[in-house]
Amino acid sequence: KTKAIIINSPNNPCGQIYSEDSLWALGELLTVASDRFDSAIYLIADEPYRKIVFDGHEVPSIFTAYTNSIVVSSYSKDLSLPGERIGYLAVHPNIDDKNNLLDALTLANRILGFVNAPALMQRVVAELQDASVDISIYARRKELICKILSDAGFTFTPPKGAFYVFPRTPIADDVRFVSLLLEEKILAVPGIGFGSPGHIRIAFCVPDEVIAGSAEGFKRAVAKARAL
Repeated sequence: KTKAIIINSPNNPCGQIYSEDSLWALGELLTVASDRFDSAIYLIADEPYRKIVFDGHEVPSIFTAYTNSIVVSSYSKDLSLPGERIGYLAVHPNIDDKNNLLDALTLANRILGFVNAPALMQRVVAELQDASVDISIYARRKELICKILSDAGFTFTPPKGAFYVFPRTPIADDVRFVSLLLEEKILAVPGIGFGSPGHIRIAFCVPDEVIAGSAEGFKRAVAKARAL
């Protein structure tokens, strides 16, 4: 039986956001399934990119859509603190069997040997709940990479959040196309690793000049692929 559903919004690798309507529909589906099997099915939202959104988009809360829900997040993205490995887990206040669930989560954290954040950093992040990196920098880089990809002939859905774009590849073999990009000193991840062959993931969390310098390389890689 299904015990939990995990979603990632904004999504890695495509940068899309689950709409409020989608979350409500998913919540209704899980409610029906939980009643049918007489067992709670949890909805877990992985949200490290929640604050990195563009063009006025917002990330709806799963807590309003479904009671048996859990949010997992990290400050590694919105505060640019990847080395600190600091984040949090929050459960819906009315989640089923809340006390046992919280005890289990605490015990699992200890058994798995995770290193909890030092007391100092816990106090620091407590004062930074409304802070984030400068989103305008990511927004500018998003526009830059999207223009470069469009000019090179790629098709894709512009990301609404996070710092990835997930274009279709000009050939079906995305692994082969990644190797062509590598020849141009452009690093990308094959879409097959995300269950979506025929795509590549590109991260734009690099300096503007690095993104701008990739323009001709993308065009050459596309030309090579189409000549195969």
